[in-house]
Amino acid sequence: MANYKEDDFITLYPGVYTEGEKPYMDAYVAECAAIEKRGTIDVQAMIEGTLPEGTPGFEKLYPVPEALVKYQNARIDPENRVINDAEYAKELGYKDIFALPTFTPHSNVDKAFPPAGRDTILANQLNGNITSYLPIYPGDTLYLVHNKRTIRDITPECGSTHRFLAIQGEGSVYNQNGEKVNDMVWNICEGIRIFKDECRPMKREDMGFADAWEGPDWHKRPQHHYTDKDWEFILNAWKNEKRQGGLPLFWEDVQIGDEPVMTVDGPIIDGPIPDESSGHGKGGSITLKQLMLSQDYKNTMTLDPETGLYYPKNKADYIPEFPNLDDTASDERGENFSEVEIHMKHEERGVLLNYVGRDIAVRHINNWMGDHGWLKTISWEIMSKELMEMYDKQVPQSPFFGNYMRKVPYMCDKVLDAHPLTEDLAMVKSYVTDKYVQNGEHLVELVWWIETIDHYIYCDGLAVVKLPSKYN
Repeated sequence: MANYKEDDFITLYPGVYTEGEKPYMDAYVAECAAIEKRGTIDVQAMIEGTLPEGTPGFEKLYPVPEALVKYQNARIDPENRVINDAEYAKELGYKDIFALPTFTPHSNVDKAFPPAGRDTILANQLNGNITSYLPIYPGDTLYLVHNKRTIRDITPECGSTHRFLAIQGEGSVYNQNGEKVNDMVWNICEGIRIFKDECRPMKREDMGFADAWEGPDWHKRPQHHYTDKDWEFILNAWKNEKRQGGLPLFWEDVQIGDEPVMTVDGPIIDGPIPDESSGHGKGGSITLKQLMLSQDYKNTMTLDPETGLYYPKNKADYIPEFPNLDDTASDERGENFSEVEIHMKHEERGVLLNYVGRDIAVRHINNWMGDHGWLKTISWEIMSKELMEMYDKQVPQSPFFGNYMRKVPYMCDKVLDAHPLTEDLAMVKSYVTDKYVQNGEHLVELVWWIETIDHYIYCDGLAVVKLPSKYN
């Protein structure tokens, strides 16, 4: 990616914008203000298609094809009957299988600062949360509404060659009946830089992704070589996973300090790229759990001697084909900023999407809460300030970023110290930190985190789970 000298860029100060930045900052702030001024959107007009043209913060329609729901459910949580078996789901009171609670279009909720107003960008401190109220069924139509967007200039007072912008976007998703199915918050901190005129290597409009993207060298982290002992550990972990399944886990039986059984996903052979229509990844490999437990993997798979990884001989066994859907599109933040290119695997290990860890954690949470639980809220975070500094990128603390692990007694001094890459194993661990009754719902808070086989931590988060009560 881009590698320039610090002296190539001008020094920027908080709230003081260059002539090149100011029109874009003014337009960005005006757009945020227009969303705020709009207030609550007219949901009835929205679903009837009679909203005035150009209504601020209204996105577009997202159909929910059955093939897409089945693809994402099977890719992320294949053993979960309630989201993969329609007849079983109906027995539990649902209309059909339903999408995972994290299935939600989120196009540009945390809209990036316009690429035309800067030269390079350093993304950091990405995090978000989704609160789910109702199931999303195949055949639904979703409407994305931007409720609020906040931008804070947190550039150090002494000046910096990076202008640091903490951006928070809040949105809601409604179905075709006008029912709100979820709320979401997406956060990012962007460090943007502007070349000195005499140091500019090319015209801004000619800069491609590699010229503009200023990312840490995540590949400095040593690549793990999987040994026979590692595979014995992985297989045993898979065998010992516990699925609550159809047996209800009652709120009264959960105690603060409980630690659900670890789940293991991967090793991740190939990473997904963004998919705007579902808010999940498009493509990418699935966990090898079912395949390796069901057969003699040493005789039916190919061993890569350099990595120690086993590859199924049939690629479709571990990289399911994405359904052919005309209405899906990959996320792009504009002109020379393509999230797709960030996550493509080239010569080196692929850099995984920031919400891959969130999706992996969903299976862990589903295992623990069982088929009678509901994942009400899931929060996640990646690329912390501490991690960026470990990779020689100095960034200020974003006001929209925290550290969930601090709630766990034996994890309170831990920080995120890696970015997920392909070939990583994902060991999901968790700890019950709170339980309470709110508005008649029996809720449990669960802090979770993901470790590689070398015990690097690359993602953590908080889940709020609704459980049945013995007395309801």
